[in-house]
Amino acid sequence: MNSGHCAFTGHRPEKLPWKNDETSELFLAFQNILHCRLKSLIENGFHTFYTGMARGIDTICAECILNLKHDFPNIKLIAVIPHRKQSYKWSEQDKSKYNNILSKCDDSVLISENYSKNCMFKRNDYLVSNSNIVLAVLSDQFRGGTIYTLNKAQSLNKNIIIINPNDLKTYFLNK
Repeated sequence: MNSGHCAFTGHRPEKLPWKNDETSELFLAFQNILHCRLKSLIENGFHTFYTGMARGIDTICAECILNLKHDFPNIKLIAVIPHRKQSYKWSEQDKSKYNNILSKCDDSVLISENYSKNCMFKRNDYLVSNSNIVLAVLSDQFRGGTIYTLNKAQSLNKNIIIINPNDLKTYFLNK
């Protein structure tokens, strides 16, 4: 078990309450909650963080860790890339974010040179196997890569933290 290692998993932007709007109140509230949760993990001995570099939660978490490096310069961010052309079909904005994060990572792991049917699952397996806690951003959608990763973490008795972004939506509706 890797003590002090945390992996991220979660939805793509389309499945998040704020979609791609990183200026929305929902996103800013989520970002604040994520920052506090990650800062707490760091203060409790977590020093290595793994991101699968997918659009959405992976990159949002990675950016948060990079921001926390200003106060905690000894933490590490490791990119776990499923295949070399992961960002190939993304928008220019998403590619730019991806390349910026990748350039600031402490290390990277390439799972497969080329895309294959199971390279994403292998990436998720690597994330879970090399961490002792998985931070998941999971809404009410119980299929896909996030659920696969959580099931894998559960089968390996990993600690799991779940943040439901829809809880923020409820908060703002009741405000």
